[in-house]
Amino acid sequence: PLTSTWLPRPQPVKSELDEEEERRKRRREKNKVAASRWRNKKEEQTELLQQQSERLELMNELKTQTEELKQEPQQLIINRHRPTCIVRTDSVRTDSAPEDFLVLFLLLISSAVHCGGGVHSV
Repeated sequence: PLTSTWLPRPQPVKSELDEEEERRKRRREKNKVAASRWRNKKEEQTELLQQQSERLELMNELKTQTEELKQEPQQLIINRHRPTCIVRTDSVRTDSAPEDFLVLFLLLISSAVHCGGGVHSV
């Protein structure tokens, strides 16, 4: 015959349960602190990248403005000089088209030729 030999499972002692619960609490607290540190670090990195991006945008803007300002005097000279200057292209030995007046004129400006309203041979 089958006898009842079943014994109840031994229950952990209360102090073991308390210790396990305490370990879980400590682990959760450590995890919470680590997560907070990670979020703060990510926020700082994002802020740093945003500042770098803004600085680079400003630098690009300033470069563009600088280039525009560099071109302005040349453009003023060209506009002022164009009505009084006649450029002869018959002596030019290049593959560029004769209608490329701006290129020829910039060539004259870069070689520091001043005509006083005269005729240039390029």
